[in-house]
Amino acid sequence: MDKHDVAATLERFSVLLELTDEDPFRSRAYANAARLIEAVPEPLDILIAENRLSEIKGIGKTMETVIKETFANGSFAELEAAEQKVPQGVFDLLKVDGLGPMKAKSLWKEANVVSLEGLESALKKGTLVSLSGFGQKTLEKFQTSIEFLKRQSGRHLRHHAYRAAVSLREILNNIRGVKEVFFGGSLRRGCETIGDLDIVVITEVGAVEAVHNSIASLPEIAWNDTKSPLQKGRYAGAFDLDLSVCSEETAPFHKLIATGSKTHYADLCDAASRLCFRLTPGTLLDASGKPVAASDEASIYRLLGLDPVPPS
Repeated sequence: MDKHDVAATLERFSVLLELTDEDPFRSRAYANAARLIEAVPEPLDILIAENRLSEIKGIGKTMETVIKETFANGSFAELEAAEQKVPQGVFDLLKVDGLGPMKAKSLWKEANVVSLEGLESALKKGTLVSLSGFGQKTLEKFQTSIEFLKRQSGRHLRHHAYRAAVSLREILNNIRGVKEVFFGGSLRRGCETIGDLDIVVITEVGAVEAVHNSIASLPEIAWNDTKSPLQKGRYAGAFDLDLSVCSEETAPFHKLIATGSKTHYADLCDAASRLCFRLTPGTLLDASGKPVAASDEASIYRLLGLDPVPPS
């Protein structure tokens, strides 16, 4: 685990405390600890190894023990006990815009709604209007949010994907020979929701194969395919990855292709073809098949007779 995983675990327990009518002060304490851990600049493993968690203002002895247990085991005893008290689907309700722990608890306790499907069914039947705090505008907002979630099935909110990207960058930067970890795709384009994480790992010249093999052996990532140039896997059980490794000299081409959509890539290939060039994910070849050098992404656009396009 890293600090982001530990913070997410503490935040989850904070929500569980709200859902199970525990002391609200404890709930706020765990939510605050999650924010403190997320914000700490040093790696959490170093703080724990050097016994310096107590240096973080707001982290007391009890919380320090919980953080250490979570970092070592991925959970802690009190969290596991609390998990048994709440139906799993109640957490799915929290994905709905405007539906926080208190309303989720009301739906669960007063209307026996414990899933998104159950909430949608109750909205259609009109059985929630009698609940305190569930006015017509609120219910309409829930319905709109559910429809959005259904359209975005398999995608992640941007801040969740960004947190995963930060965690992955830390892991990949620790591999010898890695010069840069670049995230393209919908994350770079600033999309509201993110599908796959498109990653380009840039290495020292001559280190591509070694870095590729090191990444393939990372225990944090469940790989589907590590033999092809584009490695496919899953991180943290939720984020699908498309990852390639390249040298610094071909990095501009890999960054360009990893950023844009498939349609954009096809348009660039057409533009290259009109100039008797051939664009591939790693090179631009002239009419004689000789690679054309590019210093950055903007220079590739100019070589194709186009104005540079910002990620969007």
